[in-house]
Amino acid sequence: MKRALAAMLAAMMLLSFTACNSGNKTPTETPSNPSETPSDTPAETPKGNLEVLITEESLENEQLMAVLDKWCAETGNTYETQMIPYNDLETKFRAMAKSGEVPDLMTNTGLAKRQPESFIDFKAEGFDLSVFTPALLAGDTLPNGEVKSVRRSVTLTNVFYNKDLFEQAGITAPTKPEEAWTWDEMIENAKVIMEKTGVKYGAAMDFSVARYNNLMYGYGGSITEADGDSYKITINSPQNVATLEKFISWNNEGIFPKAIWANATSDQPVDYFKNGDAAMLFSGSWQYDKLKQDISAFDWHIMVSPKGDQPSAIPGGSSLAIPADAKNKALALDFLTYFYKTENFEAYNNAVVQISPVESVSLTLEDPLDQERFDLISQESTFVPAAYAIDNASDNEKYVGSAYREAISLAVAGNKTAQQALDDFANALNEATGWTKAY
Repeated sequence: MKRALAAMLAAMMLLSFTACNSGNKTPTETPSNPSETPSDTPAETPKGNLEVLITEESLENEQLMAVLDKWCAETGNTYETQMIPYNDLETKFRAMAKSGEVPDLMTNTGLAKRQPESFIDFKAEGFDLSVFTPALLAGDTLPNGEVKSVRRSVTLTNVFYNKDLFEQAGITAPTKPEEAWTWDEMIENAKVIMEKTGVKYGAAMDFSVARYNNLMYGYGGSITEADGDSYKITINSPQNVATLEKFISWNNEGIFPKAIWANATSDQPVDYFKNGDAAMLFSGSWQYDKLKQDISAFDWHIMVSPKGDQPSAIPGGSSLAIPADAKNKALALDFLTYFYKTENFEAYNNAVVQISPVESVSLTLEDPLDQERFDLISQESTFVPAAYAIDNASDNEKYVGSAYREAISLAVAGNKTAQQALDDFANALNEATGWTKAY
């Protein structure tokens, strides 16, 4: 898979101006040959200069600007970009909002969720949201029905497995949703693999609540639930306590490296898998290139994630949002309509090599093995649980930081029972938010 980073981005100044086709073109100029404008471009297409704020995700932004260049060439518009470090996005946006100088369009990785009042509602603006995969769109929809950002790339939680170890143990990994193991079946198969191959661990899981939450959602749990215009805390429900007890036991049995979730090591789970010390890795599609580059000692592949009472997958990735106070909202909406057209988004998505959030677009790769693996990952996009949308919107980390992960860690380490850990977290969230506790 070829993922070259553009040298132009490496040399890019913090603020750069891009005028398509001609550096002297003014924002209101039309193409020199109007007949070159596509016939389906409305006559009333807004004209102007689009100000775009982007974070330093070089490959995605290289391709986003390629689409912006094409849009400008076809419409006579111009754009300028301001690039900032990922970790500075919220601070920079607050400063811009305070000064009244917000961009027209910006990349977003949760800011629109944490500050929804600062961004337009795409649904209210009449933007065509039907282009997006329903499960992914549902995950980005606030409880009040508003959609404050739209995805440009998708990562998904998934499971990588060591094919050599599976074959040595005589285990066939499930590759179709209807073949998915339950979590209990996965644990039993992990034990067989450990026994027959001598591998140290059956599986390793990222020290991330997004990975643990797949287990929680699979057994019907949630952190919160909608309660009118507010939320109700459900994290210490009986099913969540039972789920955490399962996870604790699996770590105590040595199926997972206990030190990771007990927060007793700085080791990375992905390294256990790459080194051949874990038969499975519970991580996500963003690890793909790293595994492809770093693993040569054994064959690996993708398997369908295990399920509890239901399957579960959690999306990540990058989105685009339009500030409510943007001067050129209509222009930004016009570009996004262009961006999400099948032919334009297909070219973009194939270049950035991501799971597509657009239903009419599938990732197409040259390498048949890459294609097979990404097809297996992509099918899990239909498993985003309804509870995720509520928890994504309530965003407990905004109020209590990493307290949820710390609660799980204390329970795995044996410092608290599952009940105590989740009760304490529920109390902390209640004190920080005032939300009612359901249990």
